[in-house]
Amino acid sequence: MLSFWALWCLNAPFLPWVAIVVVAIAWIGDSTAVLCAVPLLAGCAIAIADERTRLIGYGVIVAIAFCAAVLNVKELTFPRTLGFAIAGTALVRWIAREQFSFFREAMLLICVVIIVAVAKRSAFGIALAIAAALYTPLIPLRTLGIALAFMLIAFLTRPLITHHSSLITLSLLFIAIVLTLFAYSGILARTPRWFRYGRPATDRVNLYRAMKPGESDTFDVPPDARYLILSLSNGAKLKPHTIVGRLEDREMHAGDLADWGFARRSEWWNSTNRLPRHSAGLVRAYGYDAWVDGAVRFAIPANARVVRVSVDRRLPANTLLQVEAFERCR
Repeated sequence: MLSFWALWCLNAPFLPWVAIVVVAIAWIGDSTAVLCAVPLLAGCAIAIADERTRLIGYGVIVAIAFCAAVLNVKELTFPRTLGFAIAGTALVRWIAREQFSFFREAMLLICVVIIVAVAKRSAFGIALAIAAALYTPLIPLRTLGIALAFMLIAFLTRPLITHHSSLITLSLLFIAIVLTLFAYSGILARTPRWFRYGRPATDRVNLYRAMKPGESDTFDVPPDARYLILSLSNGAKLKPHTIVGRLEDREMHAGDLADWGFARRSEWWNSTNRLPRHSAGLVRAYGYDAWVDGAVRFAIPANARVVRVSVDRRLPANTLLQVEAFERCR
């Protein structure tokens, strides 16, 4: 409770709940040394101003504490293994949630318990349980089949679990990577390409122009602007080769763009979009609710004073091309 109160006073989003999970991990692993992670989390919140760096710092601390607690246990009994699996599930799935369905999460929790029971009380079982929690969106409900698939993997690999030390090492490595990114777990589960290609457009001159099929318009280019930021609305189910429109002489296809909200947990499963290579979207929310919007940057001709954007008239009537902003580069 003291850890929760101390971090609450820092006004750091979701961090007090992370501290509670860390204390639980230390108790499960019977390791007082793991409790050192709590003041380290506080120090990270105080000392690091950049949010992305700070969130990764939280993740590194939590991942080290979690893996150290697992390695400290002399024997992974079923209660300990289940405790670690639930703690990992809490970190990647339940922290900082804005929308929460107790019924759906209870079904997932049952799957986590079964995976741990089948996987013979091992680090591999913990890794499978965390993977099931990470990759099962539960919207729509039929995606519970993903968790059932992890249960099947646990059953099929059961004879190998206690005989392969390399499998345990790989399991701990997977756990460490996932927990390092727990603040971005929704992005890790649905759009992992963002960690390689994502570069949010922050220095923007906003336009916020929604263009209907058949429309065209010209936009004055601000000084130092190098890119035009575009996205789609109601375009999550367009086939990649569908022609969307033109930027000057460049033909744009649906595969070059993405629907602004396609990566939301509620929309992702039914979307045909993927995160574009030149993603310029901003990160929204934290944890399993985290997602990156579908904004994409397109280079504009050097020294151009105006750019012309046109929308193909053959697009569905409710699909819009959103001209969001220019991005300046200094």
